[in-house]
Amino acid sequence: MPPSKRDDLIEAAMHVFCCSGVSGASVDDVIKQAGVSRMTLYNHFDSKEDLAMAAMERQDERFRAHVIDEITRRASDPVGRILAIFDVLGEWFADDHFNGCGFARVAAEIASPDNPMRRLAVLHKERFGAIVEDLCRRAQADEPAELALELCLLMDGATSMAVITGHEEMADRAKSAARKLLDS
Repeated sequence: MPPSKRDDLIEAAMHVFCCSGVSGASVDDVIKQAGVSRMTLYNHFDSKEDLAMAAMERQDERFRAHVIDEITRRASDPVGRILAIFDVLGEWFADDHFNGCGFARVAAEIASPDNPMRRLAVLHKERFGAIVEDLCRRAQADEPAELALELCLLMDGATSMAVITGHEEMADRAKSAARKLLDS
């Protein structure tokens, strides 16, 4: 089935927001990227924020599914899967379009904890953290929630450093630190 205009708008918004951030992008940018009229956009979404929420929800689902598929393909044991996350991150960092975590950018752009986009950014981090915590539990870590938080800090730190420095090997450095955490 061909994608709908709604899907085209969400895909275009994901691209535009990834490049410019939600605050830095305009509805006109999304319309141009999607190749649709303003009326088409507003037939599907009440506002730029509604479109941003749909784009963020899709990106959250895609990211988690991609990571789960990749780590499952790369390793059969929980520790191997945890370490494989860093390999997936390294590939993302090496992508020509990499410019960091859009969810972290949204959280930085929107100060209000009550804003739905900020809440979705927090939910994304919680959902991903739950995946890591489940792997830590399966690896029989003494304190799986604490270890998962520390691993997520390494992942987010590597992502930020890769954006700031332009060095994709930040994933390898974070993976090395993760090995030390997992060994202790």
